[in-house]
Amino acid sequence: MNLRLNRRLNLRLRINAGLLDRNDLLGGMNMIIIAAVYLGLCFLIALIGSRRKFGFWGNLFCSLFLTPVIGAIVMLASDIQPEKIEKCPNCDFPLEKRT
Repeated sequence: MNLRLNRRLNLRLRINAGLLDRNDLLGGMNMIIIAAVYLGLCFLIALIGSRRKFGFWGNLFCSLFLTPVIGAIVMLASDIQPEKIEKCPNCDFPLEKRT
């Protein structure tokens, strides 16, 4: 108990003396928030780019490893995937979509 009180007093003395900023105490929480925003942006870019040439996973890994800004540029620069046209297995004639 005495050691705990001593640590608190020491911490308060360092804060009051200007040796330690109150924001330093929240450093871990700030890192968690930054990581959550980073991963959220990467996931958003991957969702938007899921119909592009790289697909969901390609855009996700690109934005995770290269930063979301570069991932967004790569996603916007890639082509949109063409629609797959069903063809007749016997004559390769394109089939119409059924609604």
